[in-house]
Amino acid sequence: MVFGTAYAVAKGDNGLAHAAEHFSKFMATPGSGAVVGGMAIALVGIVFCGLAGKWKEGDHAQSGQAIQGGSRALLGIGLCIAAGLLSAVYGMALTEGAPIAEAAAAKAVGHTVLGIDAATFKSNAIYPFSNAGAFLTTALYCLYLHLKHRTLGEVVNLPEGAEKASLSLNWVMAILTGCLWYGQFFFYGFGHFYIQKVAGFEQTCWAVHMILLILLGTVVGLVVKEWKACRGKTYIALGLSLGLLIGGKLLLDYGNVKGSEAAKAAVEKQQN
Repeated sequence: MVFGTAYAVAKGDNGLAHAAEHFSKFMATPGSGAVVGGMAIALVGIVFCGLAGKWKEGDHAQSGQAIQGGSRALLGIGLCIAAGLLSAVYGMALTEGAPIAEAAAAKAVGHTVLGIDAATFKSNAIYPFSNAGAFLTTALYCLYLHLKHRTLGEVVNLPEGAEKASLSLNWVMAILTGCLWYGQFFFYGFGHFYIQKVAGFEQTCWAVHMILLILLGTVVGLVVKEWKACRGKTYIALGLSLGLLIGGKLLLDYGNVKGSEAAKAAVEKQQN
């Protein structure tokens, strides 16, 4: 959340060489304090979410059963940090791909899709480039696992047994997962387009996206009863997490509104 957003701010309109200037301009814009504060609050919420998750595992452990892996906690934290920074690389790819999106928007002038301005979909032009590397590495790794475990044939024919009837369901769920995964960025592009349109803090799109991923993922966990039969302190940590994530998101929204109002006032002043 932080790294991906900070990179977008540092990149600005004319490259990382002017990062200091871009950060100064960002912080001088009305609403920037709310944006930074919202991210800080959400970050604390993420910490409480992780803490609640750790306690939940302990709550669900069998009575008297030791929780394994405690001695590898530092390794786990290191992997989490690495995963977070590497996931932000996708946000960096979207930032770097902005010229492709703008070229697509230029081609979309005067066109509509289902009655919607075609430029709204401009971010989709970036995805073949930003997603190709992830697709290739994932596909190769899945193929490696299939060959290692000799399960490639199960893509079209499951072995005899209880799983036999679930092959079609496996395909449906795989396709649905792919559509849902792509859907998040399809609508991410919508949000980015409209924040740009109202001259808000477009750099906050990645932060909003990351906050909502954790917030909605946790809510889904509640719906499917992943948090059932936990201790009171676990629920308190979970409640704090949800409250902080929602509060951080709302503060980010407020910052965007203030930034948009300031940009609108500046344009009106120039016109007058």
